Amino acid sequence: MKLKWITMMFFAMLCFTVFAAGGLAAANIADFELELKLKNNDKYDIEYEVEGDRIEAKYQAPGEAVLYGEEAATKASTLIEALALTADMTEQQVIDRVLSQLNVNQADVSELDIDAEFTDGKQIDIDVKG
Repeated sequence: MKLKWITMMFFAMLCFTVFAAGGLAAANIADFELELKLKNNDKYDIEYEVEGDRIEAKYQAPGEAVLYGEEAATKASTLIEALALTADMTEQQVIDRVLSQLNVNQADVSELDIDAEFTDGKQIDIDVKG
C-alpha cells in the first residue's frame, strides 16, 4: 500500500512538473518528423508537432507498439531533447546525432528523412537515400 501511494505521488509530481514547465514541448522545436527505413525493412516513424498548447505525436520504432498522443509525445520529446538540434548544424551532424541516439549504423540505412522546424521559423530538411 505504501509503495502504491509513493508511486501515485511521484506520478502527480511528474505531471505537475511537466505541465508547470509548459507541457511536453521539446526544446525549441515546433515540428519534427523523422522517417528512417533500414535495409532489413525495420522502420522508425516519429512525428511531433506543437499547435498552441496541444502536442500531436506518433512514435513508431522497430519491435515496439506504435504510440500516439501523450505517450508518443513523451518518447518523441525525450528523443528531441537528447538530439539537441540547432538550425546551424551541418546535415552530417544532424544525421550523426539521429543515428547515434537510435543506435543505428549509417551503413544499415536505406532511407532517411528528417524535417525539423524551430519556434523561430528556421528549418532543417534532410532527405538521404542509402
